Amino acid sequence: MPIYLQSKLLRVIQDKKVIRIGSNQVIPLDVRIIAATNKDLRQMINENKFREDLYYRLNVIPIEIPPLRERKEDIKDLIYHFVHYYRKMFGKNFIKIEDETMNKLMDYPWYGNVIELENTVEFMVNMMEQGIINDSALPINIRKKSYSRNIKSDKIKTLKETEQEEIQRAIEYFGNTTEGKIEAANALGIGIATLYRKLQ
Repeated sequence: MPIYLQSKLLRVIQDKKVIRIGSNQVIPLDVRIIAATNKDLRQMINENKFREDLYYRLNVIPIEIPPLRERKEDIKDLIYHFVHYYRKMFGKNFIKIEDETMNKLMDYPWYGNVIELENTVEFMVNMMEQGIINDSALPINIRKKSYSRNIKSDKIKTLKETEQEEIQRAIEYFGNTTEGKIEAANALGIGIATLYRKLQ
């Protein structure tokens, strides 16, 4: 949100009123605000990209939610929740998820968090046969790679190499279209302009 819009939002929150464009009638507001971000707002304040007064106005009851890869215990429950949601939506019978397939889903890092998980489950429900979700129903980016819980490697990759691989993987997953690149940038936690720069 540009700085000039941030100041307008701050004024609305402080005054608890708005005036419609083209009107002089003051409309009182009774609202509660839930604001969410995956950005480091303290860093953005230091870079003069986010108003400090707006930050303190919004940050009354902060709730920090760790990424999905750091709360493995939630993954299985979320998978079954979305499986039942989409099998009802598509009118499909569901019997089970194969253990090996579930292990791959549990080991996957889920950089796109719950949204990526939901999209993956929707894909799997569409692809499953005879009510069983197995490896053949997995998206190719999960099926072809094994993500070990043990961090052991003969060669430690540089940050640049890791970054390049994750950007390429995000593009492969979301697609090389403009919309796909926007989704990839969101999943990677970077701006679309930054993504284009790194792709070049």
